[in-house]
Amino acid sequence: MASESPSHFHGWSPNNTTLAFVAQRNGSGQYDIYGMPADGGAEKQLTSNIHQDDGPDYSPDGKKMVHIDYPAGTPTHYPRNVQIELKLVAINHGKVATSQKTLVKAIGGQGTMNVNSWLRTPCASPT
Repeated sequence: MASESPSHFHGWSPNNTTLAFVAQRNGSGQYDIYGMPADGGAEKQLTSNIHQDDGPDYSPDGKKMVHIDYPAGTPTHYPRNVQIELKLVAINHGKVATSQKTLVKAIGGQGTMNVNSWLRTPCASPT
């Protein structure tokens, strides 16, 4: 992983070439999403905003990413009862678009709202 900290690993791109993770850099207290080549190399900041970003997950085709967006100032990775937004962003040649679409607003947080939700096949409804 990257030499700076704290960093929290989250997952792989669909083609297994990029690691997605959440990190705080330069003592800012701000968590953003980063990516880095799976075989080593420099990390690349993928999101930058006043919110606390967490839980990145790539779509199966690698063209989109969803993540949880906590309000600014929220101590991420721990709260369970704050207003969050599930965001969808496009990825173009490894860069996340600056515009993000809010998919849902909810009360939740770590352990109550997990992003890893891309389904390759539909789930059967309970009977």
